[in-house]
Amino acid sequence: MSKSGPAGGAAGVDARFEPTLALEAQAGVVHLWLLEVGSEDLCAEAAWRGLLSADELARNEAFRDSGARRLHLAGRALLRATLSRYAPLPPGQWRFRANAHGRPVIDHDDVGWDLGFNLAHTDGLVALVVSSGSELGVDVETSDRQVEVDDLAPLVCAPEEAAALAEAPVELRNEMFLHLWTLKEAYLKARGVGLSGAMTSCVFDMGASAGHGDFAALRTEDGQGWRFAQRRPTPGHVLAIARRGRWGGLRVIETPPV
Repeated sequence: MSKSGPAGGAAGVDARFEPTLALEAQAGVVHLWLLEVGSEDLCAEAAWRGLLSADELARNEAFRDSGARRLHLAGRALLRATLSRYAPLPPGQWRFRANAHGRPVIDHDDVGWDLGFNLAHTDGLVALVVSSGSELGVDVETSDRQVEVDDLAPLVCAPEEAAALAEAPVELRNEMFLHLWTLKEAYLKARGVGLSGAMTSCVFDMGASAGHGDFAALRTEDGQGWRFAQRRPTPGHVLAIARRGRWGGLRVIETPPV
């Protein structure tokens, strides 16, 4: 996995700005930024708070659960600091707006190119994807999460996917379902509709969706041009990425720019 070091900047340009990253993203490369979040990051949390807007801080304080509050804080800080690697804006100056379905998008006309992102988090990990274009999604789950596959399959799976799950060994069904869930949620997030969309509108070959690799879906509701990637970013997590448009490959960046 590659790592990006700090870049010096000219006067008036945030020191995080790395033109090489911006050029890669404009060429269709998808960058996956990962931040592992523990329970004792007090010094990090103080630094993260310094990057957030007043509205974000107020929302963060509204979380009653300390774990959820920490993940939200880490995610917003990672997003702001990372975007400043792609355009010469300091982290505190990024503005966001919600689309019709509530998905946050960049609210700037002066970035100079169609910088897109999507953010996800689960226990212990924040994942951020950055590239060109807005049709980009990511989802991550803990791999030991236990789900009621029989109850959820009719809501999530197309008939051929449900059949593949039913035929799988019992000990593998939970893991197979989590891989399928993350793929579908990444796809719906990339479309900008989130869980308001129908998970059955995208159909995957369960054999090809084995937990690692880049591939196309068998069928999507809105046509061709979609690419998907699955990864295990840590031994305890499964992750999926969806993108429509040019696929220049995936680059994983472990060192968080916060």
